[in-house]
Amino acid sequence: MVRIKAVRTDHSWESVLGRFLEYKRAEGLRSRHSATIRSMLPGFMRRYPGAGAKSDRLAEAAFECLAEDVAPSTYNNRLIYLRTFFSWCVERGIIGSNPITNIKKRKAEPRVVSID
Repeated sequence: MVRIKAVRTDHSWESVLGRFLEYKRAEGLRSRHSATIRSMLPGFMRRYPGAGAKSDRLAEAAFECLAEDVAPSTYNNRLIYLRTFFSWCVERGIIGSNPITNIKKRKAEPRVVSID
């Protein structure tokens, strides 16, 4: 299991998330993506409130979130948003490492089209 440092005590997830969204807006993030991030990441933090308190809990929470039985597109969106957020946190020294760096995207099952 990946070991990561706990979130620094001078950073609340709410303030970190706010700074992340400001950073993404400055980068030119589309409003559609911004709205998705604003709903997905705070939802993750609410569902796993202890995720920042212990280093192992953040990784466990990310794995739990990605282990849910959802469509491949939903899974891939969650993976991308969490991976991007965690990588940004690592760059700023908020967490020690990204627990989902090596997790791969899912592929959708091929659609079968019958021609009658």
